[in-house]
Amino acid sequence: MPAKKPAPDIYVWAMQQMGLNPDQCLALEDSDNGVKSVLDSGIRSLVVTVNGYTKNQDFSGATVVLDNLGEPDSPCQRIMGSKLLGDMVNLQGLKALHDHVWR
Repeated sequence: MPAKKPAPDIYVWAMQQMGLNPDQCLALEDSDNGVKSVLDSGIRSLVVTVNGYTKNQDFSGATVVLDNLGEPDSPCQRIMGSKLLGDMVNLQGLKALHDHVWR
């Protein structure tokens, strides 16, 4: 039986099922256990959104840490890490972050 986070099992399994390598993936997480799981799977593109329970956890290794994903009338705020294209998380911005990490 696969181990729960912070073990990387779920990410490794998902990549195997889709036939992907870590450099083809980007993960979204909200906790330090999720960050550990992602990084241990080999995925280096990682967006973290904090919440009231996780805002003070250690997100070392994340590409960017945000207060939320943003909305048209409520932009997200970057807490640490790379800058976004714009003030909301969207596919164009995620692709740019991923490409920056794997250059």
